[in-house]
Amino acid sequence: MKYFLLFFICITCLPLLASSPDKPAYFWEEIQPEFDSLTQKMEQWSHSKPAGIFPSQTIQQMTQLAETNSNKQMWARLRYWESYNDRALSQDSICKLLHQAADLCSPINYAYDRARIYMRKAIYLSQKSNYAEAFYLFNSAAKAFHATGDFRLEACAYNNIGNIYFFLNEYDAAISSFALADSIFSQMNLTKEKMECQLLLANIYIKTDRKQEAYELLRPIIEDSDSQSCPPDLRIIALSNYLSCLSDPKQIEYYSEEAYRLAQQINDRYHLSTAILNKGWIMLHSGMTDRAFTYARQADASTPEKMFSTRKSIYKLYTSIYEQKHQWDSAFYYQQLFYAYQDSVHEKDVLTDILRIKVKKEIDKQKIQAMLEKQKSQQRMTFVILVGSTLVTLLLASVYTIYLLKKKMRKEQQMQFEKDKVYIAQLHKEKELIESKNRELSSNAALIMKKNEVLKEILKEIEDEKDTSFNNTLHKKIQSELQFDNTWDSFKLHFDQMHPSFFIHLKERFPKLTDNDLKLCAYICMELNNKQIAEMLLVQSKAILQARYRLKKKMDLPEDTNLNDYLKTIATMKKC
Repeated sequence: MKYFLLFFICITCLPLLASSPDKPAYFWEEIQPEFDSLTQKMEQWSHSKPAGIFPSQTIQQMTQLAETNSNKQMWARLRYWESYNDRALSQDSICKLLHQAADLCSPINYAYDRARIYMRKAIYLSQKSNYAEAFYLFNSAAKAFHATGDFRLEACAYNNIGNIYFFLNEYDAAISSFALADSIFSQMNLTKEKMECQLLLANIYIKTDRKQEAYELLRPIIEDSDSQSCPPDLRIIALSNYLSCLSDPKQIEYYSEEAYRLAQQINDRYHLSTAILNKGWIMLHSGMTDRAFTYARQADASTPEKMFSTRKSIYKLYTSIYEQKHQWDSAFYYQQLFYAYQDSVHEKDVLTDILRIKVKKEIDKQKIQAMLEKQKSQQRMTFVILVGSTLVTLLLASVYTIYLLKKKMRKEQQMQFEKDKVYIAQLHKEKELIESKNRELSSNAALIMKKNEVLKEILKEIEDEKDTSFNNTLHKKIQSELQFDNTWDSFKLHFDQMHPSFFIHLKERFPKLTDNDLKLCAYICMELNNKQIAEMLLVQSKAILQARYRLKKKMDLPEDTNLNDYLKTIATMKKC
């Protein structure tokens, strides 16, 4: 009986867990405002089917918009709602529509749409026992729901994954999935979804003989007096499981009676048959065989032939009742019926075991493939990190090298600046010295010219005097003094200090130059004009012009060459 309850909960709760609360959050990506408003209407209809929303009419409006907007995403979402709305479609037709929707849906820009399509398709595949593909789709949808923030549907996906693990008898994995879903439902205060998840967890605990854990999980649900928090069908399932955790006969009788009353209230054939059977077994264990027989007959009358597991339990109850009454013929008869249904159930169990092995194999392949993809992704990530680290290291090394080079350049520039500063200071000092010497030379030249002028004036005065004998003697002395200019040696000494290699370079280049030529070159270099040079040399200015002309000839200089500039160039030449 309890195994049949387990199977029933798995199949019944699977579509229920994909349903939504009364006020859903809206996570669909935007496509076009008018189309998005129609999507929101369909979403509201799928949650609570409020008055004023007609799905067929809404889908027709969505179709018109999709036809005028050549947008694949519109068609993808339209196919989704078509599969959701048309209850007359077969499961194959629904899966086909969902397959078309998945092909049209962009996996990058509309990941949430794709996840909703995957979720719905996975539910239909689960109902067709195609658990392997459903497992893959539920996992993909769960990741997308988590990324987009729809944690309720993420929890529903994990709940469905837990159901598949439960079918595969992988109870630890199923418990992990259910516990994860239960945690999300608790955080979101989704009471009904949380309760459904806890019922599935309790069934696993009962199946794995962990009744104390099942009892602790079911007790708050059973003891909750608020009928609104637990719908009657879920409470019946909770009570059926809770009975297997109890040992007190009074509690067993009390809760079995409540389950029977609720089953009658909702008029559900399966729950009613289960509740009647539970009461029959309780009466039998209490020794009230007649009442147990009454309940067995009620269960027999209300249970269809296709419910093999329930009918098998009914025949088992008949057999036990007739055994206690010692009516062995009747007991043998129902024992034979029990074995016949047991064989039918066993055949189904064998097929289920074969399917279970096949699904396990396919899911293991998926896990291995996912693990390989994860390893490849990690390897790619490691490679990217390695390359990135190398590039960053090279970049840092380059930056540091550039920094060191710039630091070295700045240091060299600073050193050069200091050298240039010293050199400039030296140049200034030398310039001041040269200017001082030039002033001194200019002063000497001015003194010589002044002396010569004075002597010339004296000569003129002497020539005017009548005492010719004395005048002649004095005239000769002054004339001799004018012709013997001892100031040249002093001038040359100072000029050599200023331009130490001037006369050397002149003599090397022009060996034919005379002393007067050298004097003329020195005076020209001092930038004395022709009149000043004539006074220095005691000649006429016209003679200086002729001397300059002859000097250029001796030097073999072109006519357009400026003699002053040329001599200044020689004056600035370094000594070899």
